[in-house]
Amino acid sequence: MLRARGAAINQRRSKHMRHAKMIGAAALVALFALSGCAAAGEAPSESTEDAVSGTLTNPDPVSIAIFGSGPASGMERLAFENGFAEDRGVKLDKTYSVVSGKEIGAALVNGSAQFGSLTTMVAQPLIEQGECFRFLTAGERNIYEFIAKPELKLDDFESYPENLLGLKGKRIGVSALGTLGETLATNVLVEAGLKPGDVTFVATGGVASAVAAFQEGQVDATWSFAPQLQIYAADEYTKLTNFVGGDSDGVMGQYIQHVFATTCDYAEKNPEVVQAVCKAVWDAYDFANDEANTKAMGEFFATSLAVDSKIGAAFWKQYSPTFPAAAISKEAYNALGEVGVVQPDFTGHVDSGCSAADPR
Repeated sequence: MLRARGAAINQRRSKHMRHAKMIGAAALVALFALSGCAAAGEAPSESTEDAVSGTLTNPDPVSIAIFGSGPASGMERLAFENGFAEDRGVKLDKTYSVVSGKEIGAALVNGSAQFGSLTTMVAQPLIEQGECFRFLTAGERNIYEFIAKPELKLDDFESYPENLLGLKGKRIGVSALGTLGETLATNVLVEAGLKPGDVTFVATGGVASAVAAFQEGQVDATWSFAPQLQIYAADEYTKLTNFVGGDSDGVMGQYIQHVFATTCDYAEKNPEVVQAVCKAVWDAYDFANDEANTKAMGEFFATSLAVDSKIGAAFWKQYSPTFPAAAISKEAYNALGEVGVVQPDFTGHVDSGCSAADPR
């Protein structure tokens, strides 16, 4: 278990519970207002929330679909696999770890998972087909950088964006084709002056296979995602951009990569469970952003990313700012629209009872 069940954790938990006592009723009212009433004849959820502790009693276990090839679903994984959801009374049945956001969308639609790390790019066409989703909490921000093989002799990020012109005619690795990652990479290259057909994107999969593809020369450059940069030796790559914690591009620095979501149908039938999950994710963010837990978070990512402790610690040191808060701000949500991603309307899909302010 990541969290020690010591006095410090119990004290924080008690504080959260006291806060939940004061605003729990208001949060539930807000959720009901957003969700709407269940249709006549539908049986209400069997789960109830304890009026004193704010913890659910007798809920059905839930399954989650998350990204398993990198740190993208880090806070969702932390919430469910390290006790925060359980503390809120939510039991985990199964975790589906996948590579593609499309798989997560399918799992939510077919009911295999009740909650999932959903990209708005995947959600939009499903919504156009009649599906309905509720966006609960924010996922990570940008973790992508362009890197190239040193033998290409391209200038580093100090010469961005002109240096990217040297990628014309080259093979560029991305985790999967037709994803948000490829869309973002294409936008960055187009903004630099290239055309989409000037490069060839190659699907290289998760961290391990992507690293191997780059090191073995299967690609000339890659749209790298964490923790690849912590795995390579410094002389194995040239860093072409400085998006993570840098100032190469403001939009790339603030957009929300995905949201933790559920279907409208599930939210309407299980409002207490949805609120408990929201609170658990907020709890996880609080834990992650507490400097006293820096070492524990490095160990958590070492385990979840299947890397050694040194790489896990290095990852968290560099990428902790990409997990700033559970709240979904309108500015951050709309940032993807500035790079050409058509997104569901913010007001109609973001759950204000969960994401606008602390629901506990």
